[in-house]
Amino acid sequence: MPTYRVKTPSGNFKVESEGELSDDEIMQLLPQDQAPAPAPESGGGYLERVGRRVGEAGEAAAGIPSAALDTLTGGSKGRLEAGLRLLRGIGSPIEILTSPVEGAVEYAATPYMSEDAARTAGSVSALPFTLGVGLLAKAGKLGQYGQQFAKVLGVGATDAVTQFKRDPQLR
Repeated sequence: MPTYRVKTPSGNFKVESEGELSDDEIMQLLPQDQAPAPAPESGGGYLERVGRRVGEAGEAAAGIPSAALDTLTGGSKGRLEAGLRLLRGIGSPIEILTSPVEGAVEYAATPYMSEDAARTAGSVSALPFTLGVGLLAKAGKLGQYGQQFAKVLGVGATDAVTQFKRDPQLR
């Protein structure tokens, strides 16, 4: 029994039939007064999105040797593409650390945007997150684990309080 999912301007519908139907037959079977069926979530849940991002970062890290070689030799797609792959591979540990935030933003944005736009919003969300952690670390507002996290991310002055105490201008 085939099931057809139809996307129309009035919503998404699901049509079941005994046999194969043409497009015109499917459109005739669409209910006019029934509420649209919820569209299946193509990107998956939060954990699937975070897992996908961590997997992509892991693949980028594993591709560092080939990207470095392609940067020197030109590779099949050129030196610029190989250099960008190399940079992504080098930055993959940071990408893994920020993937829970990116996945959460992507998951939250999916009902309001297309899948591609939500994925882009998730990727861009790492910037304000990193900036916020850096500012909190610089202000000395993070606890011991927060300061270590900021140090791993490479943002903020994690020992800002001790630097301020030693600064002769602040005495």
